[in-house]
Parts: sequence; C-alpha cells; structure tokens
Amino acid sequence: AILVCLLVPIRFDLEGTAELQPVNRRDVFAVMQGVVNEVHVDTGDRIEAGDKLLTLHNTELNVRIEDLEGRLSVAGEQLREYQRQFLSGAVASPAERARIGSEMASLRKQQINFSRQLRYLEQRKSELTVLSAVAGEVITWDARRLLHNRYVTPGQVLLTVADTKGEWELLIHMPEDNIGYVSDSQRTIKEDLDVSYVLATSPGERHEGNVSKVHGRAEPHPTAGHTVKISVDIDESDLKHPRPGATATAQVHCGRRSIAFVWLHDVVEFLQTKVFF
Repeated sequence: AILVCLLVPIRFDLEGTAELQPVNRRDVFAVMQGVVNEVHVDTGDRIEAGDKLLTLHNTELNVRIEDLEGRLSVAGEQLREYQRQFLSGAVASPAERARIGSEMASLRKQQINFSRQLRYLEQRKSELTVLSAVAGEVITWDARRLLHNRYVTPGQVLLTVADTKGEWELLIHMPEDNIGYVSDSQRTIKEDLDVSYVLATSPGERHEGNVSKVHGRAEPHPTAGHTVKISVDIDESDLKHPRPGATATAQVHCGRRSIAFVWLHDVVEFLQTKVFF
C-alpha cells in the first residue's frame, strides 16, 4: 500500500472559490473626500461615458470658496475706491498719491492671487461630481442604498461599471500556499493550464476553461484567507444567464503526482510551517 501511494500517479487538482466577471470592467474611485449627496444611478443601470454617477458634498471646500469670493470682493471694492480717489484729484499730496498707487498695486496682486486660488478650488469642486469614464452597466450591488449619505475618501472604490454584453472570465481565488504549485505546473506542463469549474447556479453542469493570467500579489478574501487571483478564459456559450459575481467552485489541473503527494501535501506544508519552522 505504501509503495502504491508513493509510485502510482493520479491527477493533482488545486481547488479554489471563484466568481464570474465581465472582462471589461472599471472601478470608479473617489477623487476627493466628502459625503455622497446624490446617487444618480443604481444597480443594473446602463450608462454611457461621461454620465453622472454621484455628487459629493465637501463642506470645507465650500467654506474656502466662499471665503475667497468674499476676500476677492473686498479687494475689488477697495481698489475701486482708491481708483476713484486717485482719478478725482481729491488727493493732491505727492506722498499720498504714491501711497495710494502702492496700495492699488498690492490690491491688484491680491486679486490675481485670489482669482488663481478660486479657479483651482472651483476645479476641485467640479471633481465632486463623479462621471463614468466608460460605457457599460453598474454592477455594484444595491448601489443607491450603499452609497447615499456615505462619507468617502480619495482612492476609495465607489462603483464598478462593466460591459456585461462583452466577454466574460472566471476569477479563481486560489489560496496563496497553493500558488507555487500552479507556477511550477505552468513551467513544466503548459502556461494555459486546464481548469474545470461548476457554477453555483447550475451545480450539475461541469465547464472547462484555461488559465490566462496569474495575478502578481495576494489579497485578503472574506472566506478563503489570503488568496491570489487567477484569470480563466471560458467559453461564453456555456453561460446561459451570466451574472457578475456569480460564485463557482474551480479546479486547476496541475498534472499528475503520486497518491501520497496529492493526499498529504497540505499536511506536510502545515508541519513545515507550523511545527518544524
């Protein structure tokens, strides 16, 4: 029995949780911090590039704009008053005229500076209206309820827009301790390893695909711990009614190994990392 386990090879398949996603999808990020004041779209809405998605409110930015507008207005009034005095001849003293001329020059510089700052802040304010960079469908679940009145920060993902009528792919969340076997198999067998998967919506049907890309970093997964994403090319004719985020169970076929290796490699890894290290 020991010789059989050590010498007889069987299929070495690595399993991971997976999800269906459109190939062409784009996350929409917050450029500025603020509170989501209006949500112009909801899950399933079809949008075009340039359409409004969200409107944010930033109280601090509005206060700064109002302050600059007030200071610009005061500087303009002071400048007009000095110009009136200067041109009316009410100031006859050369020293006083020189002082007023200097004040007018200073006010003009202030106006230029305030106007420049105001243009910059107005540009930043325009970024509070979030536009879509691409055409597609909003696939973020329950987007309006999720985002309304929510405080967001720069770089935070707000929505995801995807072309649901285009190509689809399977994303496998492979535990990071198995990704080394996948890389070894890509080098020794073939780059586009065979993949089998079963969708949760049709558990009786088994579908096939091929690895197209192994992502370069591990990310936390809600249930599987730290995982590395593997993109899989699939036959879209296998998908009857594809839904973004539909779950699946997938197996990456990594060749053939001995029965002992296939059954016990997880135990050996645990002992190496937790006991003998």
